[in-house]
Amino acid sequence: MRSEPTPTTPTTVQDDIAVMKAAKDDSAQFALIYERYFQRIYMYCLRQVGNPDEAEDLSSLVFIYAFRGLQKYRGGSVPAWLFRIAYGTVMNYLRSTQHREFAYGDQEPEVAADMQEPLDKIMEAETHARLHELISSLTQEEQQLLSLRIDAGLTSQ
Repeated sequence: MRSEPTPTTPTTVQDDIAVMKAAKDDSAQFALIYERYFQRIYMYCLRQVGNPDEAEDLSSLVFIYAFRGLQKYRGGSVPAWLFRIAYGTVMNYLRSTQHREFAYGDQEPEVAADMQEPLDKIMEAETHARLHELISSLTQEEQQLLSLRIDAGLTSQ
């Protein structure tokens, strides 16, 4: 059963680091990291694989791997650490299923549809097609970087 999106709570790097340190001694504390970052990880995975069920499974795997590797966390940006795990998880999945192209625009995330005016629909479709064209012209590495920036909200740092 798919989890409903939860709003991410604004945090500081220090807040996240404190929670991660506490989680090393009390694993129940890791639930806060899960709550803060699951939706962002899910959206990243969804963008990469294009399938909500697969994205949910991959997102869960990311947090399983993160939980198992909790003792290896050495500080620094928690989202960067999680998205490094997510990147590896998604790449392993894509290699194992022999997917070679990223799912930009191939399948849109499931979103409730609002009624739109026909002209708005046409303009949106044209914009979507142009964005897909531009993104497709990027290398796979550039697509990954763009996805990490948009989906994960990570900065170049």
